[in-house]
Amino acid sequence: MADIATEHGDLITTLRSFYILLADLGITSTEHIILPNPQTGTHSEHVFNAAAAREAGYTPDAVAVLSALPYLDTDVYDMSFELLPSTYPSTYLGDDADEGYFRDAREMLNEVQMPPTAIRLTRSEIYGTVFIYDVESKLATAWKPFDNPQDVDDYSHAPAPSPPSECLAPMTHGYRQLRYLATPKGTDFSSPLFADSGGEPPSEWSQREKTIWRASYAVWEATQKLRDFYLESGWDVNSVVQTGFDREGFMARRDEYWRRVVMPLMEAEEEVGSRAE
Repeated sequence: MADIATEHGDLITTLRSFYILLADLGITSTEHIILPNPQTGTHSEHVFNAAAAREAGYTPDAVAVLSALPYLDTDVYDMSFELLPSTYPSTYLGDDADEGYFRDAREMLNEVQMPPTAIRLTRSEIYGTVFIYDVESKLATAWKPFDNPQDVDDYSHAPAPSPPSECLAPMTHGYRQLRYLATPKGTDFSSPLFADSGGEPPSEWSQREKTIWRASYAVWEATQKLRDFYLESGWDVNSVVQTGFDREGFMARRDEYWRRVVMPLMEAEEEVGSRAE
């Protein structure tokens, strides 16, 4: 078997760089990026159950790649850490990653299984994106199951696969260019409902709906201020390495602003919503 880190270097480097970007932004921290053992290039058998992966039907190469990937420190069933809307990181580490878990990770729609060479890099809810890497072709696919044509259970209709660095580039650029904003309550993906509204709800809505919308818009608008904090703290939207970014200063400023400005607006939003019920 070829050296995994070399043969699948584009995937491994792309994921590691993306996770470091999330840490730089304050979405996670470097302590929550789990890297393989630098001596072996793989995770130990104590955290990665290679036998379970093999029993679930993965090829030896796929098992080797799974053992060599960087991961975010998240529970295998955690659906709270959004990378994109309704899109969550996959992990194959830990006691809960047994044969059943690996089999579930191979499932597409209607219990149809992925090819044994395919690795699911993300999980999704209804509208999310599943990134899939094939260890044979060394290409990745961005699949949105919700967009599947009727009676199609796999990702054969998805956009043509590409190298991982290209396939994940739109997501990575969205974070680096601050289109997606890290907040203490998760990532704000700038819903078009607000971003394209001009600050006013649809005119045909009822007064009750407009009141609820305006309360939510106030939260969204205040959240956008975080983009200025990033830039004023030295964030470079065009740089992979953020040598001039004062992360500590940004985090302190962000958290103080969140407590003082955004949280009261969120409480007001909740109150408006409860009154409208």
